[in-house]
Amino acid sequence: MTANIGAITGLFPPPSSPSAPSTNHRGAFAGPFPYDRLKTHLPEALGFELVASIEYMRLSPDWSDVFCGDLSGYGGDHSRADLAVCGELARQGLQGEAIDTVIRASGLYRQKWEDRADYRDGTIGKALAAAGVKPGVSPVPTGLLDPQNGMISISTAVPRPRDYTVEDLLVPGKSVVLAGFGGTSKTQLAIHLAASIALGTPFAGKPVKQGSVMMCLGEEDRDEITRRINAIARHQALSAPQIQLIEQNILAFPLVGHDTRLSIKNGKAVTESKFGQEIIATANAVGNVRLLVLDHLGLFHGGDFNAREDAALTMRIINHIAQETHAAVLLLAHTPKAAMQQEASDASMVAGSTAFVDQSRGAWVLATMREAEAKAFVVSNADRTAYASLTIVKNNYGPTGEVTWLKRVPFDGVGLLERVVLTPQAAMTKAAASTEMKIVVFVASNPGRYSRTKLRDRRSGKTSGTLKASKAEVDRAIDVLLADGRLINRAPSAQERADYGLGPRVTNVLDVGP
Repeated sequence: MTANIGAITGLFPPPSSPSAPSTNHRGAFAGPFPYDRLKTHLPEALGFELVASIEYMRLSPDWSDVFCGDLSGYGGDHSRADLAVCGELARQGLQGEAIDTVIRASGLYRQKWEDRADYRDGTIGKALAAAGVKPGVSPVPTGLLDPQNGMISISTAVPRPRDYTVEDLLVPGKSVVLAGFGGTSKTQLAIHLAASIALGTPFAGKPVKQGSVMMCLGEEDRDEITRRINAIARHQALSAPQIQLIEQNILAFPLVGHDTRLSIKNGKAVTESKFGQEIIATANAVGNVRLLVLDHLGLFHGGDFNAREDAALTMRIINHIAQETHAAVLLLAHTPKAAMQQEASDASMVAGSTAFVDQSRGAWVLATMREAEAKAFVVSNADRTAYASLTIVKNNYGPTGEVTWLKRVPFDGVGLLERVVLTPQAAMTKAAASTEMKIVVFVASNPGRYSRTKLRDRRSGKTSGTLKASKAEVDRAIDVLLADGRLINRAPSAQERADYGLGPRVTNVLDVGP
């Protein structure tokens, strides 16, 4: 297998342009617009704004169905659907010909749109008028606090499920930081994640949305990237169709030795570079990029790592990239040496200013198994370095504190990662046994009331807490109880949400096992 690895004469060079589609007398394209066939070449011909609008309409939970031709939300009324989509495009700032082109690229296009100029022009004109835009006149640029930007829409309908890329872990348009010491297999974990998204197979035991992946790898050359992806394909015995999916869906750019800074220090000031816009343009041209990997932070951040203002600028750029591409951005970072003796992973294990974590929507830590963990799992000190924990230390869209254990498996000269389930086997102290029993009894009396984090934070405490145990002891006990099935994580019912004041961010609550 040969991985789909982007050439870097650019860093992201555009391909040669095909012949342009035919146009009608109005200057817009005639007939249905073959967007998927031509999208790689469109930005230079039509401008990135039009490409971005099409990608937004295709991916937006609010517009994707009707844009693909589903009229059920409009009672089967095609004309109402046409006007609604044209109205949204007008609010995005598109003009008549651009709106016409986008409709031709959608599932709404039909012969009536082609043959009835009065209908086509009338629908676009109504949409522009409703948006307060005069036909042929570009809207006046406004500030971020234009009241139009702050308008909200309330619906009493049941909301759609959040559009996760990886359930409970990665959300399109948001950024997550993955930190770890050097040599903990952060890059390899990112490649495994990329393969899961390309194939649509679970990652860390969680469902995944299939799509494209862009990987900007600043420490690896082409040969090493190919070796790592090939090792996954051979070790998992992927079929020919699966290999083809990886080749089609993963773009892995070997950027070692190139200047990939998103922010640059000019004298005393740190300013934005042009590389972020290049990433956005390439991702929007590729389309349906579900994941963008930036490996690693040291090569993308051009300011002082400990200066909050510098870190905040880089994170603003990264979050802007996420919003513009609608991709989940995974930023790989280092862990400071001062954290080497920590007994558990937390957000302090992301090196540099706290702004890197504060301005991301999630933070993960990959750490080699510690000595105390090896004792709990009865793993020899010699073997423990083969194991690594992936801990979710921050998560705005799912549970925090989850730990997934991985084992490094040598294969073809690559340390692949396999998910494993470890259960503590060491002799249990009376105190630990007592804590576990207290937790089971408490949860049995309060099923569905507490998430793992809420139970730990509100009921721990050696003297005043209900469980008479520290947060760390409660965490370890919950790990054991979940692993052996005495406790389970489940979604709360509507009644439990109402009774216990569980907010929308609470996706899992504790209950006793079957």
